[in-house]
Amino acid sequence: MKQKIIINLILIFLLFTLIKIKNQDFFSNGRNILVLQKNVEGSYGSSWTMSSDSHPEIIGKEEKWQTLTFKSGDVVTFQGETTSSHWFGIKNLDNNEQVIGNLPSNSLESGSKFKYVWNVPNKGNYEYICPPHQNGMKGEIIITKLS
Repeated sequence: MKQKIIINLILIFLLFTLIKIKNQDFFSNGRNILVLQKNVEGSYGSSWTMSSDSHPEIIGKEEKWQTLTFKSGDVVTFQGETTSSHWFGIKNLDNNEQVIGNLPSNSLESGSKFKYVWNVPNKGNYEYICPPHQNGMKGEIIITKLS
């Protein structure tokens, strides 16, 4: 009985090893991605663009408040510097809760450099926002399955 269990465990291990070789993302938590927030010149911080040298494919067309596309399991570092009365956050649209950044009533981050690490969940609808101005200062985040 013990021998059968050991053989089965070895077979399962070999199977997963072959899958991992075929698809490098199978066991990983996804990609490590750096996203840089930039203020649009002349907008006094009220418009942002996003960029990623490491993974440019995640950024939508070059415009203000681009759509960002991540895979579930990605680890994303958001980094930038806001201007006064603005700061960075990520909001879960499914439950209307902010998951990253200071809340709209807390201006500690206003006009400061920021760096947040976000572990992209398996699913959900998200936006990156300026918390005190989230009705207009926001961009869509699309989450796809890890492939």
